[in-house]
Amino acid sequence: MAQLADLAGAVFEGHLQAPGLGKCGLSYRFGSVQTGLHTAVKSQRRQLGWTNNEEEIRCISAICCIPDLGLESEEVTVSVNPAGEDGSRLMLLQSLSRPDLGLTILRLNSGASSLAGGDESWTPDMVPIVRAERCKAPEKPKPVPRPPLQTSPARRPRARIPEPDAEPTPGDSDRSHPEDPTAPSAPAVQDDQPRGFGVVGGSGLLDTEAVSICMPVPFGEEAGGAGRPLEAAPRRAHENGIGRSVADAGTNSSGSSAFGYHSSEPAALRPDIATGRPGPLDQEVLLGSGELQVAANQERFVAAARAGEVGDLQQLFSRSGVRVDGSVSEGRFADQTALVAAASRGRADAVRVLLDRKAAVDASDANGWTGLMHAIHGQRAEVARYLLQARADVRQVADKSGSTPLILAASGARHELCKILIEHRSPLEISDMEGSTALHHAARRGNGAAVMTLLAARAKLEKQDSQGRTPLLAAAVAGRANTVELLVGQGANAQAVDCTGKGAKELATAYQHARVVQQLNATALAC
Repeated sequence: MAQLADLAGAVFEGHLQAPGLGKCGLSYRFGSVQTGLHTAVKSQRRQLGWTNNEEEIRCISAICCIPDLGLESEEVTVSVNPAGEDGSRLMLLQSLSRPDLGLTILRLNSGASSLAGGDESWTPDMVPIVRAERCKAPEKPKPVPRPPLQTSPARRPRARIPEPDAEPTPGDSDRSHPEDPTAPSAPAVQDDQPRGFGVVGGSGLLDTEAVSICMPVPFGEEAGGAGRPLEAAPRRAHENGIGRSVADAGTNSSGSSAFGYHSSEPAALRPDIATGRPGPLDQEVLLGSGELQVAANQERFVAAARAGEVGDLQQLFSRSGVRVDGSVSEGRFADQTALVAAASRGRADAVRVLLDRKAAVDASDANGWTGLMHAIHGQRAEVARYLLQARADVRQVADKSGSTPLILAASGARHELCKILIEHRSPLEISDMEGSTALHHAARRGNGAAVMTLLAARAKLEKQDSQGRTPLLAAAVAGRANTVELLVGQGANAQAVDCTGKGAKELATAYQHARVVQQLNATALAC
């Protein structure tokens, strides 16, 4: 129990070697130790031949996250076996609310620092497809002793200059310096040394003035006459931006040009006046309408769709260069349209807005995946329905993998997506790059409900992939004993062989799937 108590609250991160997807990141966050075994837990353990002695077994709640498979925060129950001779423990993970997700068997090492495992047919002598390591708690930084406080004479408060885009504090625009008006003013600095944003020698600002140093400092004549003393009072901060006179946005109080512009420069050349938009110079004014600004607006548009920010989408439609089906060639959202980005994250409201704006429903990304494919892969049923109502192409085939919407639906946990696609006349026998149909993928993943849905739609039961394997052989290779039983019961040929002449029993034996072999033996005896 001490080991399990230490496990409570621990986080493990690692990867799942998912067929057809490569390595998918996963994480487990364990909760508190529970007493008693749920009926569903007892049933699954009984099918695996594990003990149900409640004095030896403990249950732990956990959260499982596999983003690539659409599992963000799935609540699971973990039943933990007693420790073995080497101190390790076998653990069974299952979701009580979604039994269609299947089972996971993990082995916790004696130090409770790593997990390894696989599906329901995995045993410790097999190569694990799940690997995870325990995350170490971040070390708390050691407190740094503070130096002893030193008494110093009182200083006058510094005048605060607001940031260029910050809103002015009430009353700031009505005062220049907080110093006592009777105090003598500091002499103007006569050198040419830079002192921050918009501040050079001879500007008239006091040495105690707080300035920003995040922008380059102008020099020479462009600095507005550096080195020349100012006869008038120093300029003060103004709500329309640093370097703007209170009296006029174009000239300072002494009648010379605003700081940062040559005195002979025409006012019409200033970007804020030339555009008729005096005030803070935002990014759009600074960048103008060039290619850089067009790409930035388009990237913001795609990012807003991915985040589901409908209000931002509506505003960005009016920005220069934004196209509803546009994309950018670089960055996080390269080669994605707004509709593809929104569908991939299940943003139903954003998808609806984009479809109302006549977005191309069959636009694809660099891998040839459409918004419908992304929605189905992420198990986003609501978004998939919107796209199908907009006449999304159910025959679309991804360029690199050969996946179709129906193949992706058959590989996922929600069989109703298969039913929706079949109702929209999705072809059943389109194959991917390996010759596998949707029925092959459903059998390989052990999705019994999807298998029954496809068979009810008259999918071919003996269709062979590029290796000559039927859906039954694919299920046997993957170790899906329940699916093997289901396919045999639906009339699948138990004597079928692949291109190498191996049948289901030989393949199951080669891959060490003992439960599949037992199921096939039981089927042979029944016949």
